[in-house]
Amino acid sequence: PEDQQDLGRYRALQQEINIRQQKLVLLPDFNKLNRKPEYYNAFIESYKSYSFGLFRSSVVVASVLIETILKEKYGNKKFYDLIEDARSKEITDLEYYLLHGLRSERNDSVHDVLREIREEDAIMILNITIKIIGKLI
Repeated sequence: PEDQQDLGRYRALQQEINIRQQKLVLLPDFNKLNRKPEYYNAFIESYKSYSFGLFRSSVVVASVLIETILKEKYGNKKFYDLIEDARSKEITDLEYYLLHGLRSERNDSVHDVLREIREEDAIMILNITIKIIGKLI
């Protein structure tokens, strides 16, 4: 009976993971990501965190990945300044506002551990990350 219960819990968890993965309609260009294995690894960590219901971890890792890519392009500055630099060089106004939203969500997630991070927040951040990765690398 214990093994049956364990198997049932495993199947339920696997079903939750599959449902979450189906909610993400965008995936990055893995050929671009594979050029830098550390980018690929960070994205996969964020994606897996989301899949397992670890929404805060997913949001933080995805946001830090974008910040890291921007730092490599524009130097070691605050995330806010990096976004400002990107606006003047390669991102649209919409992407600019999305990045500031991502930055704000990341800050809230890191500095207020009691704040709930919803699945919808994580999906939004992952989708923004995927779009911006495609543009920046």
